[in-house]
Amino acid sequence: MLAQLRQLLNMDLNVAVVLTGLVSLLVQCPDPRVHSFMFRGGEHAPLTAAVMEVCSSVKSLMEETPESHAILDRARKALDSEEKPAQASNEELETEVAAQFRNLVVWEEFVKELLATIEMKNMLFAIQLDQD
Repeated sequence: MLAQLRQLLNMDLNVAVVLTGLVSLLVQCPDPRVHSFMFRGGEHAPLTAAVMEVCSSVKSLMEETPESHAILDRARKALDSEEKPAQASNEELETEVAAQFRNLVVWEEFVKELLATIEMKNMLFAIQLDQD
């Protein structure tokens, strides 16, 4: 599943939404073994490595795409309004880029949820330490 997460920008939008939802559920799992698997090992931890790879892909996409911020804003608006995103004129590449930016919006929401979950887990661990 984490190997698939690394390809998030290049998959179908619906698959990206389901995949990020499943990974979010795994991160929220209270079982210490799951937490250990996902996070132990610093930058070599499976989740950390996958997140770093997608972040690198996002950075490249933003740097290599002219008007990337405007395209990202249009992708956000299209997904927020549940409209079907406008298709590029006749270039398949433009359609592929538009799809990547829609998935980038999914990635942004996933990262927000991931950070909130990690913060909550850290607070709970701190409370447990204080009680011991």
